[in-house]
Formats: sequence, structure tokens, C-alpha cells
Amino acid sequence: MINWLGDCGMHWFMKDFIVRKDHQRQMLGTLLCRFSENYIRSTIKDNQKVCIDLRAFKGKEGFYQKLRYNIMSEKTGAGMEKMLKK
Repeated sequence: MINWLGDCGMHWFMKDFIVRKDHQRQMLGTLLCRFSENYIRSTIKDNQKVCIDLRAFKGKEGFYQKLRYNIMSEKTGAGMEKMLKK
């Protein structure tokens, strides 16, 4: 499950992202992220960029880094972001 907050413009925030423990390590999280990114990308106008922000639980940053998210801060769990463009 992924809950998104967004203005259908420049910013999207991944509020919740949960894959049940018994379904983890089966590519479901990766597929959910890619599906979401494809939807967000479909809302982007030509020559526009969109920023996706999220806060990763400590120890889960590697999952997002594999999906090309960048670490912003590590004090309370990494703030992560990724820029998409059409």
C-alpha cells in the first residue's frame, strides 16, 4: 500500500509505504514504486520536473537508493527525494 500526497504539479510526498512482512522480498515494493512513478510521470507536462519526497525508516534507505532516491538527511530516518521528468 502506498499513500501519496501531491499537488498534481511540482511536489509529491510518499506518506505511507507498507508491504506486509510475509510479502516482502518478492519485488512487490519495487513494482508499487515503479507503478506510482509511472503514474506521476504521466501527469508531468513537457519540460516540467516533479520532486518525490519521502521519509525512510532507519535501515530501509538502501531499498530506496536502489530505486535511485537520494538521501537528504539521516538524523531521524533518511529524508529521500527523487526528481522525475517527462
